[in-house]
Amino acid sequence: MSKFAIGATFACLAAVSFNTSAALIDRGSGLLYDDILHITWLQDANYAKTSGHSADGKLSESTARDWVGRLVYHDSVRNVDYDDWRLAGSTTTEAPFHYGWWVSTVNYTPTSGPHTELSYMYYANLGLEGYHDTAGRWGTSFGVHGDSSFGGHNDVGLVRNLQGGEYWVGDEFGISLAGTSNWTLSMNTGNHYSNRDSYLLYAWAVRDGDVAVSAVPTPATIWLFSTGLIGLIGFARRKT
Repeated sequence: MSKFAIGATFACLAAVSFNTSAALIDRGSGLLYDDILHITWLQDANYAKTSGHSADGKLSESTARDWVGRLVYHDSVRNVDYDDWRLAGSTTTEAPFHYGWWVSTVNYTPTSGPHTELSYMYYANLGLEGYHDTAGRWGTSFGVHGDSSFGGHNDVGLVRNLQGGEYWVGDEFGISLAGTSNWTLSMNTGNHYSNRDSYLLYAWAVRDGDVAVSAVPTPATIWLFSTGLIGLIGFARRKT
């Protein structure tokens, strides 16, 4: 085997195994990998509706948790079923206040960094704008449509069926506000809010890790690796 063939074999293997150029990577079969948070999202941001679980995709908090806990999703590219889904949650142990600028009665005070996986998706991966700019002014291009309109749905970047409404945040932070039980993120404004469990809101399923790494190698991938390895062994023996 020539040095060129050996290099081509390793280049092919590398292309199969690695992709470090993007923050949100399409893994096929309706799965998106975030290589910063190291989680896999369902590409369909309203899969509860698409799958027929809910007529409009809206669920109470407890129903949303039950849905993701029972969800089994078939990956047709890798021929694997995944049953370890959860609601998109937090990226820190802090309460998930606004990712951009918090609106108070006195002024606008910035917060540092993304506080939930949902806000990271909204601002970092999808590049959507918040309800207020850094000067506290009401924006003109926030939300899933990019025109400050509310409601509806839109395909944004690699994401499909992103709803102009609120999504449940999976983690609980012991909210003390009267009558509320958990945090949500509004895809209309990019802001976090606290809501009652009984409210009907959207849910987005994620799982930890990368399906391209965790899935069992397909026979074609194993054959490719074995062929390259056998060729390298044969080349080494001929040199000896």
